[in-house]
Amino acid sequence: MKKYLFFGFIFCLTLLFAQNATERLKQMQDKFKSINQFKAEFVQNPGQGNKEFTGTFYFAKGNKFRVEMPKKIIVSDGTNIWNYDEGMKRVVINLLEDDASAFTLEKYILEYPSDCSVELVNGNSNTLKLTPNDVDELGFMYSILWIDNNLMVNKIEIKDLNNSIFTLKLKNIDTESSISNSKFTFQAPNGTKVVDLR
Repeated sequence: MKKYLFFGFIFCLTLLFAQNATERLKQMQDKFKSINQFKAEFVQNPGQGNKEFTGTFYFAKGNKFRVEMPKKIIVSDGTNIWNYDEGMKRVVINLLEDDASAFTLEKYILEYPSDCSVELVNGNSNTLKLTPNDVDELGFMYSILWIDNNLMVNKIEIKDLNNSIFTLKLKNIDTESSISNSKFTFQAPNGTKVVDLR
């Protein structure tokens, strides 16, 4: 009898955690949908022992983003993506959907969760783990989203199919500042080599 009670307890606990994870995911997604744009400082660790990058991250609805780092800028207007390297004086332009290296926060928060199992990490309601139902289709093994007290994602960790772990931390998230739409387009400086892959 005790054995059945124990398994019943474990089943109920698992169900409770799954329900809490689903509720927390919805709260976070609702918050994200309510924001039109934001600006933040970031620290990015691309994994595989590579050095960290720091810079400024701009976001607007519709997969628009801008990443500014010393000597490097990555910009998306939601359709196209520009990858500018100041040191090489070169910009590579591609369609966002065709750029395998492009990271879009919107997809990990709004699109991918419906194709994943979602669970709290160690019962922590501020940490959600997404595990794809089909890893080949989504292209990653798992992602973990950290949520701050304002229900904003302030850190994301992604383990890709090569077992590399990519981490992005956002700091000083500002949802109040107005960001010009011109931030999400890119005009190559004079003398820049343009490689257009579209």
